[in-house]
Parts: sequence; C-alpha cells; structure tokens
Amino acid sequence: MSKKVLLVDDDPNILEGVGDRLRTYGLEVRCEATAAGCYATLREEVPDLVLLDIRLPDGDGLDILSHIRVHHLALPVLMISSIRGAEQESLKRGAQGFLAKPFKGEDLKKAVFQVLEP
Repeated sequence: MSKKVLLVDDDPNILEGVGDRLRTYGLEVRCEATAAGCYATLREEVPDLVLLDIRLPDGDGLDILSHIRVHHLALPVLMISSIRGAEQESLKRGAQGFLAKPFKGEDLKKAVFQVLEP
C-alpha cells in the first residue's frame, strides 16, 4: 500500500511539478492550494506526510503546522518555503524538516523518505 502525501502550496507549478515527482516515487499525492483545503482534507483523511508551504492565500502554514501538532501529533510535516529565516521557526513549531525553495528533486526525495522511512 502506497504512502499518502498531502501537498499544500498556492503555486500551481509546485503542485504539478512536485506532485508529479512524488508520484514517480510511488507515493499517492493529494494537492491543495489553500489553508481551507488543507484543513478539509485533514478532516477527511490523515495522510502519512504533509508538505506544507508557509505562505497561503487564506492562511499561514505555520499556523496550520501548530494545528497539526495539536490535533495530529504524530503526523510528520515538511515545510517548504522561499522565506528566508523560516526554517528555524518551522522546526521550533514541530516540523520534521524544511526545504528552501527552489529545491532539487534529490533533496525532495531525501527529505520525504527520511521522514516516511526513518
């Protein structure tokens, strides 16, 4: 059974490109472009991993991370962002990792599988 990943980013190019790459790794991917979509998906089904952008049109990814830590403590989250200095705050709030945009496919694969298959 393949692992399920929730990819949350407001950039359609990230959703398509990263989503396609994750699928080539044999992962099942659900994409959401908004905080509201992320929350709705988490209410329906808890994935094995969340890849979460910090900037979303209707919310803050760090706030979503805090919500996940309260309601889904064991759910791993990798933050993705181009915001300088965001890594420290992401890790402080409980993210398992951080990928600075733009990132390479090898870095994505390494980060994802370090979390999914520790």
